[in-house]
Amino acid sequence: MTAAWMWSRSELRARWRSWVILGILAGVTFGLAAAGWAGARRTSVALPNYLASLPRLPDAAALVNDPSFGPAEQA
Repeated sequence: MTAAWMWSRSELRARWRSWVILGILAGVTFGLAAAGWAGARRTSVALPNYLASLPRLPDAAALVNDPSFGPAEQA
């Protein structure tokens, strides 16, 4: 065995817990990033499809805080 091989084995034996924690943190970080990317990709397709499926989509809405503003004015 070479000296580099023996050195790397002793380092791994001494610090294996740190490597495991680092791997878990990297996996969690990648998982969160992948989930965010997949959600954004789905949203970019789902919202236009939803809006296209609505029969009558209003252009604007008025929320007037006036008692005289009845259903006839709202339509």
